[in-house]
This record gives sequence, C-alpha cells and structure tokens, in this order.
Amino acid sequence: GVVNKLDEEVVVFADPDLIEVAVRNILNNAAKFSYAGSFISIFCEKTNDHVHMCIEDQGVGMSEDQIKTILADSYSITKSKLG
Repeated sequence: GVVNKLDEEVVVFADPDLIEVAVRNILNNAAKFSYAGSFISIFCEKTNDHVHMCIEDQGVGMSEDQIKTILADSYSITKSKLG
C-alpha cells in the first residue's frame, strides 16, 4: 500500500512534466523492489528554502557501495543494474 503524508500546503516551483516523470519512476521502482504487503510512504521535509520530497519503501535496498557509485559524478545511467 501507499501512505501519503504530503502536506497540501507545500508549494514547489518546477516543471510539472519533469516532476511527474521523476516521481512516477521513483514510485514504480519502489513498488517493483518492495516485498508483497509492505508499504511505500511519501512525505516532504521542509527547510527554509528547500523542500525534500521523500519516497520510502521497505524493499531490497542497496549496499553502501551501490549508493556511492550512483551518486558519483562519473556515474552514467547506462551502467545501472537490476535493483
């Protein structure tokens, strides 16, 4: 199931089409790699001048090395792996 904890008062100025594609892709991956019967939570964290949209799942996760690899400046999407 999906738990929506988004505050309706959060306003973000961004390209709606690009945001929709990004959120849809993240939600699809969260669902694809989550265990049956688990939950996906959607929430925002606000700071003075930023909004962090968070999508949290209870899936298979990633190792520290996988996270470092995809966050590296040299990472290319063509090197992505299952999971």
